[in-house]
Formats: sequence, structure tokens, C-alpha cells
Amino acid sequence: IKKTKNYSKKKLIILGGSHDQIGTIQTTNSMNINSFVFDKNFNSPGKKIADLFIFKSAKDIKNISYFAKKIKANGVLLQGPDFPYVSSAIEKTLGIENVPIKAASICTNKYSMKKLFKKKSIPIPKFRLLRNSDKKKNFNLKFPVVIKPLDKSASRGVFFCENYNILKKLKNRSLLETKKKVLLVEEYLKGPQLSTESLIYKGKVYTPGFVDRNY
Repeated sequence: IKKTKNYSKKKLIILGGSHDQIGTIQTTNSMNINSFVFDKNFNSPGKKIADLFIFKSAKDIKNISYFAKKIKANGVLLQGPDFPYVSSAIEKTLGIENVPIKAASICTNKYSMKKLFKKKSIPIPKFRLLRNSDKKKNFNLKFPVVIKPLDKSASRGVFFCENYNILKKLKNRSLLETKKKVLLVEEYLKGPQLSTESLIYKGKVYTPGFVDRNY
């Protein structure tokens, strides 16, 4: 006999059902919370373990918001993909406090993020935008530098450039990873690279995870 899902439990919308979200879906299920997973990949790995899998892009703010209000979702979780403005917009329609949409948008544009860090006196390397029309004589950063798309994650389109000739060769490869016509370029800083995960709860920041990275 096929068991009927109990949708009277708390409901969590999970944006994405790839391998990255498998642990998230499993944890949600183990906490006796219904997992509603959105993914445009019909064969997404999360499909088999979600309480309900919805074959729709996890970026579809309008339809996911409608669905979330219809089922009276208790929250939205984005873990892995780099589009926090989507979860913020959906939770705003639910009246749930989340990362402000403006802050979420800044987090998905590396140049905007660097400008904010500089404004707040957070130590960062020297940086600038890189355009195809830029000339070597106007390049005011010291080599080596790192170039990267403004809107990508997981090191896609990120290259280490020891000199200007290498930068010219790699610039177009980096631009292939983005629809934008500019890149971010910043001076390279030596040292360990740490990836951290933090939670903000009632105004306090908790950082339980520190991982050594080497991209």
C-alpha cells in the first residue's frame, strides 16, 4: 500500500535538487518537515527523495511565490546555487524575514560587493572593472592579478594572470562564462584561502564551518 504524504507538517521550499542539495533534503526529511523541491532538471537527483518534486526552474520567482503562498510554506532554503535574491523575494511574499533583496543582489555582483567592502573599510585587494576597450597604459593594478566574471561562482571563468599578455589571452575565456560585457580584475594576494559558512540569528552571527580551499 502506498503511503499518503502528510502535508500537515511544516513545509520547506528547497531551491534546487542537484547533488549539492541531497544532504539538505535528507536533513529536512529527518526533521519531520515536508520538502518541496524545485528544479528545471526533470532527472534531478533530489527528485527521488523529496516529499514533492516540482519540475520548474528554481529561479522562477513568480510561480514559486504563488505556490508558496498557496501551501502556506514555512520557509525557503537556498543552499549551493548563487542566487539569494530569489529566496529573498519569495520569502518577502510570505512575510518571512530573510536577507534583504538589496543585500542579496549585491552578493551576486562581485564588483558591487567589493565597492561595499571598500566603503565599509573591510580590507580587500585593489580592484577595478575590465572592459574589452581597456588599454595597457591605463591598467593601474600590479601583477599578478586575478580576473573573474561578476556573476558566477565555483571558480568558473576565474584565471590567475602573471602579466598583461596572459590577461589578454584569458580575458575572452572568462567572458564566455557570463552575459555581462565586463569582468572584475583584482590584485592577487598570497595566503591561505578559507571558505566559511555563517548563520545570523536574532542579530548574532554564528560561524560553525571553516574549510581550507584551493581553487
